[in-house]
Amino acid sequence: MITPILLPFLAFLFATIGQPAPVAEWSSECIDDRHQILQLDLLGVDRVDLGKLSIFSSHANTRISHYEGSSDFDKHWKENASWHWMWSRNPQNVSVQFLVESVGSSFGKDESLTITWEQVRGGERHSWTLGSLALDAQNDPPTHQTPKVQRRALELAPSTVMVSLDIQDVPQGAFVKWSEYVPEGCTCEVLEHDGSSLRHTSNAQVFLWFEVAAQRTLQPTYRLTCMKGMVARELTFDGTLEYAFGTESKTSHIALVEWDLPVEFPNESMELNQSPDPQSVETSTGRAVESTTDAKSRRDVRYAVQLLANHRDLSSDELAVHLGSNISHHIFRHEGWRKYLTDEVHTYSDAQTLRSEMWTTTAAKDAFVTASVDGERISVQEALLLSNQIWTP
Repeated sequence: MITPILLPFLAFLFATIGQPAPVAEWSSECIDDRHQILQLDLLGVDRVDLGKLSIFSSHANTRISHYEGSSDFDKHWKENASWHWMWSRNPQNVSVQFLVESVGSSFGKDESLTITWEQVRGGERHSWTLGSLALDAQNDPPTHQTPKVQRRALELAPSTVMVSLDIQDVPQGAFVKWSEYVPEGCTCEVLEHDGSSLRHTSNAQVFLWFEVAAQRTLQPTYRLTCMKGMVARELTFDGTLEYAFGTESKTSHIALVEWDLPVEFPNESMELNQSPDPQSVETSTGRAVESTTDAKSRRDVRYAVQLLANHRDLSSDELAVHLGSNISHHIFRHEGWRKYLTDEVHTYSDAQTLRSEMWTTTAAKDAFVTASVDGERISVQEALLLSNQIWTP
């Protein structure tokens, strides 16, 4: 687990006129109580002819050794209780890794490392003490995993997609910036900002949380509307997470997307064209009449309009996105399906009116009437027979 520890020690910002000191940035990976792998990066090293980084141990129990993962320096050597690395020809990346070992049972409170940087630039020599780092593992700040990000997409239409982001396990007080790149030819509409501040660039939608109030998962949602002819599942997604917590800061790219099952506007038959039982229907009038079983006819028959069906629960906001309108609804679960229905009404005539309203005011152009009795789904034909109501096509 990497725990970056920024060293704000700019011991001498100007050792000589016009020569600012580099900034030292550390990260430490604790292997066990007696071993740490440290990485040191120097920021602000510019146009030097020769540079030397030195690490000094302040305690006899602390041993430093070179770690083979270090980057491209010209030479390195050990001298007593210190290690030195040298660069020439204007180094672009001053970065080293080294192993620190405590001879004792664990790192003590008085064990620390001191960092110095010397450079030659334009024939002038300058040196700085950049700071020190305490090695006592017990004093290290708590570590946190970088939040994981999951992107889910749901195709609403051939050129329209709803995208949900899950930025998981963000600790309280963290700074989070998510930049979601908008594919060319598409426009982005934020549906749920989840407490973030919104920013727009020419090709990205940015979500900013300056200080997350409590540890939780952040879940912004947006809709992409693309040019006609563009295929939703052929879109390329990409985003950048910038995360800072305490002294830790990280950046990562997320390009993966998980597609949810498409919303289905089912064309289920209402079974209204089946020939009813002639013993229970007056065929001359086309009217459904009361069943011979009075008790059955008095059961609670209800009607509703089915709007859509899929295989996962949608929130009210998600449903509103699919339908283009906020509709009061309930969910009927059956054999793995979630069927989204309007509020129930008592007559088939009212249900037909409601269905026509859904056709004209929502995206559910295939909405159809359903029926139930005592909470159990039945065919509309059976419901008409039970409730002695008239069916009209």
